[in-house]
Amino acid sequence: MNFNKEIITNWTADHFKMFEGRKYSIEELKFITENAQVSLKSILMTQKLDKEYCKKYLLDSNNKYSIKEADKNITIDDILYYQKHLKYNDFS
Repeated sequence: MNFNKEIITNWTADHFKMFEGRKYSIEELKFITENAQVSLKSILMTQKLDKEYCKKYLLDSNNKYSIKEADKNITIDDILYYQKHLKYNDFS
């Protein structure tokens, strides 16, 4: 999907239909995370993520990409709960 940065600036997970089962590639998720108003927790719960995405966006200690308060408190345990394909040693 090609997204227009100006159009998606205020879009949320509802606009992207994440909770309705729509899946996005890691590259699309990076663009969405950097340019839209989608909660990181929503992405964590609905999308298949890789360890690099998780480290850069979900575990960012500066909370640069946090939209909601819950985004600031995402832990490795949260990631492992929703991302069953990842393992604890992916983050050590």
